[in-house]
Amino acid sequence: MAALAGVFMLAGCSTSGPTRDGAPTPDADGVPCADSAGAPAVYIDVEYSGASVSTPIPVCEVDPDTVITWRGETGAEGFQIRFTSASPAARGAPRSINSTSRGGRQKVVLTARNTSGTYEYEILTANGGVDPAIIIRAR
Repeated sequence: MAALAGVFMLAGCSTSGPTRDGAPTPDADGVPCADSAGAPAVYIDVEYSGASVSTPIPVCEVDPDTVITWRGETGAEGFQIRFTSASPAARGAPRSINSTSRGGRQKVVLTARNTSGTYEYEILTANGGVDPAIIIRAR
């Protein structure tokens, strides 16, 4: 990952705008992780933050079988997700995933299919990283 430029931060607090009942309007990647209760898909925005990395939402809690998308800004450099122990995707799933370009944005997509629990991970770039976590709720 040494060829990557830029530092990213986890920013899952934004919404896509409210609907009439006050719930966020989902986009193609779901709803923000902050609104994850009962959602079939959530996203975690990975944004440039200059020379430092911060985590305004250090934990993303999801239901089992939720699709999770980490996504960079349009045109941003790639990043890597590296789980420190097991992946929330499934037992034996890769612990390190490089982003790929999808629709003009760098993304990592997985489905939370492992057992309920906390899955710590890093978002890595050439200039730094951040250490948030995914929690899969119990069924």
